[in-house]
Amino acid sequence: MAYSARSPSREDYTIGWVCVVKPELVAARAMMDDEHAKLPAVEGDTNSYRFGSIRGHNVVILTLPSGSYGTNAAAVATAQMSRSFRGLRFYLLVGVGGGVPRFTKSETVDIRLGDVVVSDPTDISGGVIQYDLGKTKEGERWPVRTRTLDKPPPIIRSAVADLKAYHGLKGSALLEEHFAHLIRRYPHLKTEYAHQGAKNDILFEAGSKHEGQDSSCAKCRETKEVVPRTDRESSQPRIHYGTIASGNQVIKDSFTRDHWRQTDGVLCFEMEAAGMMDNFPCLVIRGVCDYADSHKNKSWQPYAAAAAAAYAKDLLCEMAPTDVHGEKPLGQLGTIGEATGNVHWMVPRSPNKLFTGRSDILEKLDLAFTSQCESQKRFVVVGEGGIGKSEVCLKYANDHREQFWGIFWIDASSPETAKHAFKDIGRLGGANSEDFGQVKMWLANTRYRWLLVIDNADSLDVDYAEYFPSGNKGNILLTTRNKQCVDHETIGYDSIDYLGREDANRLLLKAAGNVALSKERSEAAGKLVQALGFHTLAIIQAGAYIKRGSCSLEDYPTQFKKQQDRMLKYYPKQAQSTYRSVYATFEMSAIHMEASHDPSAIDALSLLPILAFFRFEQIPELVFSRAWEHGITLSRNDRDGSSEDKDITLSSLQVARLPFVTKTQENVTSIDLVRWREALILLETYSIIKIGSHSGDRWFSLHPLTHTWTKIRLSPKAQKEGWIATGSTIALSMRELENQLFFEKLRSHVRAFLDHQIVEYMGELPAVELCQTLYWMGYLLYFLRDSSKLKSLLQTLSKIQWWAGASEIFSLNIQHLNALSFMIGGRYDRAVKLLEHVVNVYMRLLEPEDPTRLKLQLDHGGAYTYNNQYKQAVEVLGQVLKIRERLLEPEHAALLDSQHELASAYSSNRQYERAVELLERVVEARERYLEQEHADLLTSQHELARAYLGNGQYERAVELLERVVEASKRSLEQEHPDILISQHALAIAYLGNGQHKKAVELLEEVVQIEARTLEPEHPEHLKLQHNLARAYMGLDKTFYRKAVELLEEVVQIKVRTLEPDDPERIVPEELLAEVYERMKVVGESSEQGQG
Repeated sequence: MAYSARSPSREDYTIGWVCVVKPELVAARAMMDDEHAKLPAVEGDTNSYRFGSIRGHNVVILTLPSGSYGTNAAAVATAQMSRSFRGLRFYLLVGVGGGVPRFTKSETVDIRLGDVVVSDPTDISGGVIQYDLGKTKEGERWPVRTRTLDKPPPIIRSAVADLKAYHGLKGSALLEEHFAHLIRRYPHLKTEYAHQGAKNDILFEAGSKHEGQDSSCAKCRETKEVVPRTDRESSQPRIHYGTIASGNQVIKDSFTRDHWRQTDGVLCFEMEAAGMMDNFPCLVIRGVCDYADSHKNKSWQPYAAAAAAAYAKDLLCEMAPTDVHGEKPLGQLGTIGEATGNVHWMVPRSPNKLFTGRSDILEKLDLAFTSQCESQKRFVVVGEGGIGKSEVCLKYANDHREQFWGIFWIDASSPETAKHAFKDIGRLGGANSEDFGQVKMWLANTRYRWLLVIDNADSLDVDYAEYFPSGNKGNILLTTRNKQCVDHETIGYDSIDYLGREDANRLLLKAAGNVALSKERSEAAGKLVQALGFHTLAIIQAGAYIKRGSCSLEDYPTQFKKQQDRMLKYYPKQAQSTYRSVYATFEMSAIHMEASHDPSAIDALSLLPILAFFRFEQIPELVFSRAWEHGITLSRNDRDGSSEDKDITLSSLQVARLPFVTKTQENVTSIDLVRWREALILLETYSIIKIGSHSGDRWFSLHPLTHTWTKIRLSPKAQKEGWIATGSTIALSMRELENQLFFEKLRSHVRAFLDHQIVEYMGELPAVELCQTLYWMGYLLYFLRDSSKLKSLLQTLSKIQWWAGASEIFSLNIQHLNALSFMIGGRYDRAVKLLEHVVNVYMRLLEPEDPTRLKLQLDHGGAYTYNNQYKQAVEVLGQVLKIRERLLEPEHAALLDSQHELASAYSSNRQYERAVELLERVVEARERYLEQEHADLLTSQHELARAYLGNGQYERAVELLERVVEASKRSLEQEHPDILISQHALAIAYLGNGQHKKAVELLEEVVQIEARTLEPEHPEHLKLQHNLARAYMGLDKTFYRKAVELLEEVVQIKVRTLEPDDPERIVPEELLAEVYERMKVVGESSEQGQG
């Protein structure tokens, strides 16, 4: 093709032709009568253009950047094109699309591959609808479309009507002539751009899914049902006029395709028109290259692109150049904001040079503000303070400056600052008024495209609709911590979250001065950003702190733990954020609540000191509801004079600490649940907490830095009161040791509560209250098998006991707890001695049938069992059982406990038949009234399985233990001691059943976990190693060396701690000797073991 001697100027080009993929560009260029030389690029315009002419029309061809698809890419590219070529009158969007086929003869439109679909206004649409814009009703799959896009201008509609009539009379022969023109000029395109043949135009039934990795559909033709269709007489493309659907996702689903055909009469799907139609005069022309289902392939793309280009050329041939020149240029259309460029820029500052990530929300903003909406476009960005809401808005405004005639920024942190900003707009923007209402009216009547950013719209008492200009023009971007402001959106909202790990690492390294990144430093950065909860502002401040040399990247997490207050309040002197420090950012939410006239705000603030001493993640609402119920019961008992021992029994002291507890004139305790719920909602509204639920149980969480802020903002006195209130809530929620399944939900929270220096709070808190609360915390730790935390708490309780001058009964209870601590720590001999002392004292103080005395004797008997003193265990436990059988109903929980403990002693003493007989009764009874996951039931099932093992009933043991492990995993953490003990027993059952490989897999997992939590000399750890060695010996000889390594470690400890004739020492020694012997037989060296 020849190039013209003189290229037209930019203003001479009147037609914009938009392509997306390569075949579309090839076809477009081939349709030009002449091609023109390229023009120099305009600053700020990153598009690629080709130039030419058709029948006197100067045409500029735009191709979207490689890999760019969708409405947003089209909107941005055509906005730049409109600024560079101000003489353009309209656009032709020419290329390929997914056609909507006919399945029955009763349907009038029969679309085939290679046909052309032209957007044409109907009674219900302007020719193009946006299929991913609308509101989805509950229970429905597709959004209900809220509006159509604008229709093409009259000059295009008239030409389309003429062409429609021409094709009606003479068919599409002229299109064939344009095809022939293409092939004559570019013979090498003949095969690729030719009609692909009816045999390759296959329509599969709706719902048919593509098979295989390639796109040929050869396999599909063999296995899928093909829709039979009558062959056409000619391969010439047919032209169809009607509705085209546009959106940001490729439609590859026949059900979605057919839904839009049935509801809106859609003939074709494509991805760019929705970004252009309402901003520019435009016609969409699409060649059908597939059927918008999973059987897509690209073989029809060239022909379909050529067919669409041929129609576009036909259309231009119908239009006189003089008529086109008579249309107003886009650059002079006041309604097209992009074409005018940016005139008013009232934005407070540039984006932070450290800005990182957030591509998702920036793309969402692009899409939202280029989408179509009948009302004013309003988008809301909601999130907690310091997370980057304002920075996102600054970035969006800066990147899209030229798309808006004016961008105006309102600081809405107070009504005064907002009104002042509107005055500035009036004074500097040309409104000729500084009156708040007049400035809004001026914006409402401005023809140009404007963006109003309303930042810091956080107050509960301000209706921010007051700041919106009236009418349906304009674009508003609002940032807020107040989730109620989401109600203002018309085109969407985004709850901005914390940075992802990769973006957080990159931001930290930028802020720290782009420190060199070794593997070690990368790991340190990862730990640091995780410690900061991936919070944007906190990461920036940490980087600045490191950059100035205050500490290293590696040391920051340690320093932060030690000096949270000082480091959260740190801020750099340059490039400060709006509120400077992380602390001040969080504090702003409290300031808003304190200034609010809403009573719920005071209630919300009163909750913060309590939440400060829970763990920040998943605080169960059940903790509070159970505490309230227990508190009401205790208050009733206090009034009735029925409360028990004041030293350890929780009392009105704890109840008074609970939030939202009220008392009537009759001194009846009640809970105001309405205030509770409204306070939580308000905290969530300000993004201080997040509320969630799981299996019907509600919980709430705080960001770790928000959680730290809730603590350090408190005075020392308020910290003490918040700490003991948290303790009271947790202790009361235990409900006298009922529902042990619930205890697991408290594990992380009781640890967080006890992480504080209890001794610091002793001076200003009532001694009795402190003793009561911490005693029940100790019992909770015992049930959670948290030996290390319990040991530490008992040391503290000993100090408090001495300081408070506690009674003899309280001292005995602490000794009892100490004994239980020894039990879970494997120190059974010490537990026995301590319990002997406690039981002897109580035998002097209490009657034989007293429940407290019986419970202590039961624990004493259990300690005897674990300490291998089976005769004493059976004697003590038998006495307890006889008394309880006389006093209690057959299925009373305490009686079943006694039977369970005695059966356990029988098992340990190898009296398996007696154990099985007793335990089968216990299990049968507990299965009738307990949930499958209840700890008591699982414990009895475990013990019964252990008796089956001793009795040689391995299959029954395996079956029962597999049920126990499965049920335990549903209710407990994966590394809970009870699960590990059951897995250990299951592995022994596998061994007895000859399933050595299964036993090895399970034992290796358990040993690895226990090695992190148990001391090397713990009896349970030694048993695990011993049994894993047995399992290795049951495999082939290659595992003998592993067995030796384990047994040598076990024997070494046993020799050091036990007498030579102790069976616990003899058994592993004999097993080690056996494996040595096996290794000699097979020729393995055992020098290490002999040395």
